[in-house]
Amino acid sequence: MASLVRLAKGKNPPLAVKFTDPHDKQRELRIHLGKAGIELGEKFCRWIEILAVYRALNQTMSAEAAEWLAGLSDKFHDRIAAKGLCEYRRTPQHKLAPTLAEWLERHIEQRQAELKPRSLDRLQDSITRLTAYFGKEIRIDALNADAAKSWRAWLLQQKVGRSKHNAATLSEATVRTHCRNAKSIFADAVERDLIAKNPFAILKSASVAAERTTYVTPLQADAILQQCPTTQWKLVFALARWAGLRCPSETHSITWQNVNWEKSLLTVAAPKTGKTRIVPIRPELLALLQIAFDAAPEGATAIVTLPHWGIHRNLEKFILAAGIAPWDDLLQTLRRSCETEWAETCPQHAVSAWIGHSVAVSMRHYTMTTTETLDRVRQPGPDAAKKSAPKCAPLSPGNDRKPPESEIIYLTTATPPKLTNSAENAGFLSIGSGGSRTHDSGFAIRGLSHLATDPLNQAGWDERGGQINETPDSAPNPSP
Repeated sequence: MASLVRLAKGKNPPLAVKFTDPHDKQRELRIHLGKAGIELGEKFCRWIEILAVYRALNQTMSAEAAEWLAGLSDKFHDRIAAKGLCEYRRTPQHKLAPTLAEWLERHIEQRQAELKPRSLDRLQDSITRLTAYFGKEIRIDALNADAAKSWRAWLLQQKVGRSKHNAATLSEATVRTHCRNAKSIFADAVERDLIAKNPFAILKSASVAAERTTYVTPLQADAILQQCPTTQWKLVFALARWAGLRCPSETHSITWQNVNWEKSLLTVAAPKTGKTRIVPIRPELLALLQIAFDAAPEGATAIVTLPHWGIHRNLEKFILAAGIAPWDDLLQTLRRSCETEWAETCPQHAVSAWIGHSVAVSMRHYTMTTTETLDRVRQPGPDAAKKSAPKCAPLSPGNDRKPPESEIIYLTTATPPKLTNSAENAGFLSIGSGGSRTHDSGFAIRGLSHLATDPLNQAGWDERGGQINETPDSAPNPSP
């Protein structure tokens, strides 16, 4: 099965052991011995043949074979292990996992083409924090779940801000962003078979739901808009509050060609997602766009011409001038308020499409329950009870409350109505396909009054033969 071959001519030529792969009979393998001599080469060849038999039969090698392997140098042991006849004593250099610095550099280099600049910056920030904690020389297969959890706890203690005295620690949302990036980085290493398991997979990394505590009401929006000194500032505020545009990425990228004046629609290309959406333009915003268009110089293309910087700081001044306290997350709150206002009257799937994200994101991060919505329920108008009350409310057994006379329709017994089998068995009177059931055959709740005006019932009869009489005086007094 194994044989010794000469690799050159001469008295002491280099030698090699030739044998057949135990798992592939068509494949011939060689282990080079160098100038070991014929006698030593033949002994080496016999041991290789024994190891090949053990491997082919999937048997544990004998103590003598194991002892012989243990006595070999690392050089020859690695050559035998490379042919699959034994296990490595140590991981070969070409099979070692890369260091953390090597893998992070390789990962970010290969993802540059698919990530947007802002996402790339966040990923680079996570990479900086990984190397700051673990160091650059540690191999990625040396990291485990314990090390990952320790890194997360370390992140929660890190300070942000320029001043050491006023600096705050990283928020939970920011820490989860770094954890998501770490998961992605090491998941890529698992997919490439560089490591067997992702040590960061156990970390909490789901996005934190936004604290939707501020809603900019229409009255507040109008007051702030009046404090904006120029049409351009009014546009920036109105596009965020009335059209839900991201500021400044979307407000500063739309052009006059994106405005459909006839249909009051705005085409918005979102740099964040790379998608385009259609946004309805409310009349106030359309009038403001018309003013800005009339004032724009000939050949102008951009709608908003203000610089990207200073928007947050200046809008805070206008908010204070309107007598309103500035809120956290200023620009995002305007966009969130716009979606909440739309969601009051429009289907959520349409609103989410106008804003530019999924319904799930809307529910988790955007829509709010406003005070106005609560007031409509707590303090209904004079007609709210009629609109919200059910048209037909059957009496439950044992209910001794008598309906008001104005809500009773009396039935004459000239032609008794027909009873369904289930109604007879239960002792109920069933009237019409859209009516209700009651214990007393003398009355039914007003939900059947439409039968008297039905074109098919001009004579005042329902489809079951019962005559409807709106005058309670002519009917027997119903029992409670």
